Amino acid sequence: MHSPWKNITDTQAFVQYKRHRLLAEACKKYPELSEGKLSVDTQRHILVNEKQKLLYCFVPKVGCSNWKRVMMKLAGTTSKKLSRITSQDAHAKNGLRNLLNYEQNERRTILATYTAFMYARDPFARIVSAYQNKFGDVSVYRKETLIHKTAKMMIKKYRRDPSPKELETGENVTWTEFVNFLTDPVKNYFNEHWREMYKLCSPCHVNYDFLGHLETLDDDVQYMFQELHLEDKIKYPSSKTSHPTNSTNTYLEFYSQLTTEQIQRLWKIYEKDFDLFGYKKPNFVSST
Repeated sequence: MHSPWKNITDTQAFVQYKRHRLLAEACKKYPELSEGKLSVDTQRHILVNEKQKLLYCFVPKVGCSNWKRVMMKLAGTTSKKLSRITSQDAHAKNGLRNLLNYEQNERRTILATYTAFMYARDPFARIVSAYQNKFGDVSVYRKETLIHKTAKMMIKKYRRDPSPKELETGENVTWTEFVNFLTDPVKNYFNEHWREMYKLCSPCHVNYDFLGHLETLDDDVQYMFQELHLEDKIKYPSSKTSHPTNSTNTYLEFYSQLTTEQIQRLWKIYEKDFDLFGYKKPNFVSST
């Protein structure tokens, strides 16, 4: 296991120190997050690279496609050039084992001895990205057959007088319908693309040596690769291989469409993610 702040005078090491300190404080605030066993969901999301003794907990909508490409190349599970590894390859054919594939005693050893990392993202930006990617683009939506049932349910439950075609296809779910789905008092199923990051990666259970942020990706990657002596082995993929689905400008446009009550309900859901990963409470969220 690697210590990411051996030289605390270094700027990037200090960034890591602050993130770990904030995480530790938040874990004390939410002691229930440290109780019990490591969830099966988290074990599924932690990918194992035995060659470099690396663990990566992937969070959808936080650059996970590119990180899976990096893990594939480092582990030697593909002979393709990094730029030629498709999204399908990265998600369905990456050849990487997850932590759940190991016996219990092996899992304990791996968690105690491997270098672990994860990347987070502003939680409210992440769910906008999830909406835009999965529902906002009809051409993408039509390929995402696994969420069609959810989309149809959203339209049936939250749209006034939906047409037969809308009920049949589930196409063109609106942002407010998606938010109504997320904040419904009758708890709906949370797909991993909008499930809370702390539930996916259990940061109060797993000791992540590196805590990256999508917003500071370049600096975080450079520091991590240098510390692990990987800079000569791998280059993080170009932005051309990723598919960003929202920016700061559109982020505010989306939340301006919501009522104060809707925003407060969203905040209650994702508040732990903000606290644990060191993101500031947005100005548009009421302090009450």
